[in-house]
Amino acid sequence: SYCSVDNFLDYINYCMLKLPNKKVIWIGDININQNDISASQYKKFDAVLKTYGMVQTVQDITRIAKLGNKYTSTTIDVIFTNCYSEFDSTTVLPEKIGDHQA
Repeated sequence: SYCSVDNFLDYINYCMLKLPNKKVIWIGDININQNDISASQYKKFDAVLKTYGMVQTVQDITRIAKLGNKYTSTTIDVIFTNCYSEFDSTTVLPEKIGDHQA
């Protein structure tokens, strides 16, 4: 079900405060386009990540959708973590799961 951005960010804050000094990896479809860095939703999300020393690791497009006569390309499926230095790599696969890349 849909969760507002503010409620989602409150939940991240709540969880991270319960997990001090723990390695945390979040994975999911957050519907905050990581390519639109001027958007208020992105800025709020980025501020929360910085608060907890987290990094968003997905750099490729994860959803291509037709909107009217044009296509949109977004990165809304993400992995963010506070233990990025332990990651080998993050790759978006060409296979689709629903209307998203895997």
